[in-house]
Amino acid sequence: MTQNELKEHLSYNEKAGEFTWLKPISRRTKVGDVAGSDSCGSILIVINKKKYMAHHLAWLYKTGEWPKYDIKHVNGLKDDNRFSNLRLGTRKR
Repeated sequence: MTQNELKEHLSYNEKAGEFTWLKPISRRTKVGDVAGSDSCGSILIVINKKKYMAHHLAWLYKTGEWPKYDIKHVNGLKDDNRFSNLRLGTRKR
């Protein structure tokens, strides 16, 4: 998944931390629907049958790069994907 491919499927509101669909992915979804579902407190989004964590997609959407390490939520809330709440973690040894 590249940033361009991501932007073909989803729009990201960095202030709300939400993704919305730009094209329907099933009969149940419509353009403008909020994307993702809860997965152990984090938001999981499926694109082309592949699962992605929303905070990783937010990083890709804004920076154009997949994070080298994990993304941390500054306030500790794993479902708060506002870009201002995300920071690049450090590598664990």
